[in-house]
Amino acid sequence: MSSLEPVPAAVVYDINVLVTAAAGGNSPFRSWPSPPPVSGNASADCLGIIVDAAEFALWLSPHIITNIDRILAQLFKWS
Repeated sequence: MSSLEPVPAAVVYDINVLVTAAAGGNSPFRSWPSPPPVSGNASADCLGIIVDAAEFALWLSPHIITNIDRILAQLFKWS
């Protein structure tokens, strides 16, 4: 990235948003127009917007990833 390009704003979601996005099913949207549409899974919509947006960057720490893994394994029996 050159120094003239805008730096994406860091976004960190609560673990509950990330788990609900994963466990609640896929959002039907492939890309996000402005303003973004909504589906029945608000968490997936939020995650999709951040992943597709050039002005934002999703930040995940080892702590967040470990807890997401633990919750999905314990509550949803995901391997």
